[in-house]
Amino acid sequence: MTAAVTKQSIYVMSPVSRAGFTTVPAPRPRRTDTRMANPNRLTAQQVVDLVKELTGREIKPVTFHSYAHRGQAPKAVEKIGNTPLWKRSEIVEWAENRPGRGARTDLRPTRRRTTPADTD
Repeated sequence: MTAAVTKQSIYVMSPVSRAGFTTVPAPRPRRTDTRMANPNRLTAQQVVDLVKELTGREIKPVTFHSYAHRGQAPKAVEKIGNTPLWKRSEIVEWAENRPGRGARTDLRPTRRRTTPADTD
């Protein structure tokens, strides 16, 4: 199998085609610019970096996604393609008021009896 590279596509010698060449589109250059159009919208990785900067505690992007899905973190306000984006102000407020490690947020407060127990 031999290949000839041109500016627009790559031609690969293949036994399947009658002419001996099949056209394979050239790979598109990958976008490496991580800046978004709106600086107040953050990706999950940017949220994780901001949380580490504000609190000193590190979480992974997949953990933050699960928090948002379960309602333990702010919901994404918009999407660009498949990338959810969060508001910076909501993330800062959430990070500062986040319960500490090991806090049981799934428990409801217990109700105490307001009347004294019957004692004889």
